[in-house]
Amino acid sequence: MSDYILEMNHIAKIYGNGVVANSDVNFNLKKGEIHALVGENGAGKSTLMKILFGMEQPSRGEIVLRGKKTVFSGSKEAIASGIGMVHQHFMLVESFSVAQNIVLGMEPKKGLFINHEEAVRFTREMGEKYNLPVEPEEITKNLPVGLKQKVEILKALARGAEILILDEPTAVLTPQEIDQLFEELEQLKAQGHTIVFISHKIPEIKQICDRITVMRSGRTIDTYLCDEVTEQQISNAIMGCELNTSIERRKKEYGEANIQVANLSYTDKSGVQVLKNISFCVRKGMIFGIAGVQGNGQVELIDILTRRRAVQNGEVRFYGQDISGTDQKGIRGISFGYIPEDRLEQGVAASVSISENMISNNLENQDFQKCGMLDFKKIDEFVDKNIKGYEIRCAGGSQPTGMLSGGNMQKVVVARECEHHPGILIAEQPTRGVDVGAAYIIHKKLVQLCEQGSSVLLVSADLAEILKLSDVLAVMYEGEIVAFFESTEGLNEEKLGLYMLGIERHTPEQSILIFLLQPFSSGRYIGNIAETAIPLIFSGLSMAVLFQAGLFNLGGEGVYFMAGIAGSIAAIWLKLPIFIFPLLCLAVGAGTGILVMLVPGVLRAKFNANEMVTSLMMNNICYGVGCYILNNMMRDPTVSTLVSYKYRSAALLPTIIKGTRVHAGILAAILCAVLVYIFLYKTKWGLQVRATGANSKFAKYSGMSVTKVIILVHVIAGAIAGCGGIVECLGLHKRFEWTALPGYGFDGAMIAMLANNNPLGVIGAAAFVAYLRVGADLVNRFADVPTEMISILQTLIILLISAEKFLHKYKQKWIEKDIYIGEVQNEGVH
Repeated sequence: MSDYILEMNHIAKIYGNGVVANSDVNFNLKKGEIHALVGENGAGKSTLMKILFGMEQPSRGEIVLRGKKTVFSGSKEAIASGIGMVHQHFMLVESFSVAQNIVLGMEPKKGLFINHEEAVRFTREMGEKYNLPVEPEEITKNLPVGLKQKVEILKALARGAEILILDEPTAVLTPQEIDQLFEELEQLKAQGHTIVFISHKIPEIKQICDRITVMRSGRTIDTYLCDEVTEQQISNAIMGCELNTSIERRKKEYGEANIQVANLSYTDKSGVQVLKNISFCVRKGMIFGIAGVQGNGQVELIDILTRRRAVQNGEVRFYGQDISGTDQKGIRGISFGYIPEDRLEQGVAASVSISENMISNNLENQDFQKCGMLDFKKIDEFVDKNIKGYEIRCAGGSQPTGMLSGGNMQKVVVARECEHHPGILIAEQPTRGVDVGAAYIIHKKLVQLCEQGSSVLLVSADLAEILKLSDVLAVMYEGEIVAFFESTEGLNEEKLGLYMLGIERHTPEQSILIFLLQPFSSGRYIGNIAETAIPLIFSGLSMAVLFQAGLFNLGGEGVYFMAGIAGSIAAIWLKLPIFIFPLLCLAVGAGTGILVMLVPGVLRAKFNANEMVTSLMMNNICYGVGCYILNNMMRDPTVSTLVSYKYRSAALLPTIIKGTRVHAGILAAILCAVLVYIFLYKTKWGLQVRATGANSKFAKYSGMSVTKVIILVHVIAGAIAGCGGIVECLGLHKRFEWTALPGYGFDGAMIAMLANNNPLGVIGAAAFVAYLRVGADLVNRFADVPTEMISILQTLIILLISAEKFLHKYKQKWIEKDIYIGEVQNEGVH
């Protein structure tokens, strides 16, 4: 008598179009074993299991079950013969209870009606028998993924399954859930059940399986005892060669944030809040990973980012532009790519050819058109290049995509979304159900995009994948970001799994420590502080000069904007040597700042007009004129947001600290602070400025020209603010972005007050405010603390520091008042 409960001998499957899926496959199962079936995508595993489960008919070969030749004309016959299958995508009715799903199609009856009590009893009994405890009356959609899988297994066992086929059973489970599943599978094995374990995760196969059968190109390569082969030998057998899947990354350097999500919340149709105050940003050159068990808000988040759901509360920006009013076609026009979770539902049109699928998101590309018609020669060149580069196993670009294996279909999706080099790529479960070789190709492409400056948002339930690829990592649980890791170093799957299950999360105490200490935890963060401080120093100096003269001009923001526009014209259209070019742009920016600031200065000096009102009016004028110039003279038509052409490289300010974005503008800011200090405290003009600010009547009485002082101060303040505006563009953004210079007028006033109007103190005050902002950004990302709370905390800190100065000032007045009263009283006595 045979040792095998099942034998599949010389199985072949040839489809009507000539595609050979299986060719002389031999596969057998022993009673009470866990048997792994592995192979690269397109190896024929799925077809073989479909034949075993009655979903496909073999072209030739035989199936021997319990010693008898068997033919399954459908899944119903396979189930009746004791074969059950748990698909990778669960086949459950989400709105049904657990018990209703378990007994579906075999419902116990009580007269003409379903016996609900018996269904519940039966479900509970099955759970206890197989040590798969579930709550029978719980609605299925409310269950976590691990429990849904238990329901699927119980559903198969309830129908008498002795042979259980599990397709990628650990794809969406945490390490803790995987350990629990393996314990349950061992118990099923001990009860005499036979399990077919289909997976691409070789370490898990080594951990749980007794034997392993390897398939390649539709054939059986060999069957091994798991204890007698190494992980590398299994990988080599699958691929037919030795494969090194390690990916080297260049040094990480991040640019500006291409994706910004702030305080995003979403409530579904049933009134459940599935997203709760989500905030994060993905910078240029960064792979931002989001880990989480399926069903914790990731789908809703991605739907909002890809414009399949509306933004209800919060803000989403791509390249600085609010996308709440943009549709799916709109975001496709702003250098955007998306690899969807379900390739069959959203990723491809199965009946359409590979070529047509591969260009479907790029139909406006003029390279693929000729005289208004599709240029099939160029399309074929593009497709053939991708078929070769992504190693897509197919008969050619004309083959219907639906005839490909799942992994090769996924490569078509990845090639389509990546080969037009999007600035933003959202990759949702990009390697689910693909083999180790295909996963390596996809991983390598994501890293290449990142190194070319793209922002990649990676959403994955594969912890090995997310730890391998992510630069920055967030964990979602019940619609919240419960943990944030700036680096994956020292982080393992077990620790990550605890956050994914909600067992651990970043606490308020950790949030405070992050806010206070994290900005000093690495050279990059310190660089972020320095980079953030540069424009703050210029704006603080501009306001300090004005305050010293007793003036309150809030026109710094308009000056920054207009100086950035004027300097950008020079940086784009002129052509000068590398050492002269930045200096000329700075001079243009300073000159523009003087012209803008002179308007409220002259109005104050000559007509005593309130400089606060006139400067705010000038801000609006500057924005209107500046946006007109930007939109009509130097807008980059290849970018959907309102930005200028890129500057000539010779005009840019060089980075001076490697691994950061700190540029030479910081040296200019410090030099400016020193010069302003010398002017205010070492020259007669500086004395006149300070005297005018202290007491303008005294200044007039002393023979000083207050009118000239007011105009002089506005000239100096305008020149400083103008330099600040163009420095920010030349050093950081490399082009003019209309959202790049926000709120610097009010920031300057705050910094000048903190510094007590001392130019050298402005450097420290600007650095302090920059430290608070970097800390706020980190705590918002690390611990998902609302932006409003962070703003309140920042304000309180600044108020506490400022309060001491105001109290000291009023204390002096009180002392002087007491002295005066005492003198009056003494005179009365005499």
